[in-house]
Amino acid sequence: MKTVITGGNGFIGSHLVKLLVSNGRQVIVAGSFASGEDHLTQMGIKAERRTVDLMDYRDAQAAIKGAVIRRMKPA
Repeated sequence: MKTVITGGNGFIGSHLVKLLVSNGRQVIVAGSFASGEDHLTQMGIKAERRTVDLMDYRDAQAAIKGAVIRRMKPA
């Protein structure tokens, strides 16, 4: 099962991606990657990256292709 993380290249998101990858999850990081920062590479995290405009419905659909969608229940 693949997990899609938006914002996974940022400071907080990259730590979440690192945790998921270290627990054996396949992770897709979806985002614009426009900041110029590359926390994933700096941290040595190997995750699939998909450059996507999440404001565009078709782009967002393409980004989540191959992933299982689960809705989180509020606490």
